[in-house]
Amino acid sequence: MEELKLSVKSQLGVIEWSNFEELKSQLKEETGKYHGIVLKEEDITEAKATVANFRKLSTAINDERKSIKKTYNDPLKQFEDKVKELDGIILELTNEINLQLDDFEKNRIKEKQNEIEELFNGMNFPCSLDMVYENSWENKTVKISSVKKDLEERLFSINQELGIIRSNVSESRERAEEIYLCELDLSKALTHINQYEQNKRDIEERARIKAEQESQRKIEEEKERIRKEERAKAQAEFAVEEKLHQSKTMQEIVAEVITEPSYCSYPTYRINANEMQLTLFEDYLEENGIEFERLN
Repeated sequence: MEELKLSVKSQLGVIEWSNFEELKSQLKEETGKYHGIVLKEEDITEAKATVANFRKLSTAINDERKSIKKTYNDPLKQFEDKVKELDGIILELTNEINLQLDDFEKNRIKEKQNEIEELFNGMNFPCSLDMVYENSWENKTVKISSVKKDLEERLFSINQELGIIRSNVSESRERAEEIYLCELDLSKALTHINQYEQNKRDIEERARIKAEQESQRKIEEEKERIRKEERAKAQAEFAVEEKLHQSKTMQEIVAEVITEPSYCSYPTYRINANEMQLTLFEDYLEENGIEFERLN
């Protein structure tokens, strides 16, 4: 199409006002007459006539301004109307062409997308195409060979990162792989594994502590059971001994103790006495060279 050129001529308007300076001078002269004066009764009629003349002159000046402005604006309005008319024709034409260009571009992009999808389907990706798709591949300047190279590099990277996840022995490996394939974000997948393992360690530690506490509780219960049995047994023995020795004095009890040789044996005795009696008893043992040990 041959380039269309605009050919418009405009002539700068000239407005001649031959008596502008004369009017300006007369107005200043008339204005000067009334500066700083105080009107008298005889001046009222002349002053009113002067105001009327000034208003009449102002009306005439502005009427002429409006007439001249209209004369100048009419050609401009005609020119603007012609511009709008041509703009309408141009807009209609460009819209029609743009619609066809858009359709052509959409068809080109669709064909490119089909080529990309065909390449993708032949590469055994573990994820969907939209996960690796680059909109820049649709550009007219990007060759399909470049797209193929990008896909190959992306597939290699994905397989490498999957290998890192699959080499992990964590029970959460499969879930981590699912997370990775949702966004292709290795850091999120590894974070999931780390959190899972930490939670697992925390659970195991709580279980270990609980088991130890339970074991300790059972041990304490068993100790308490044994203590109760020993106390019951001791109380029963004490009751029997109390009946057998209720008539014996402390000296007689000591005499019985020392009558039996105890050089090579360490018999145990249970004595029922108050603190003072125990003190006298221990003094007596010491005086007679008898070794003893107070257990409590």
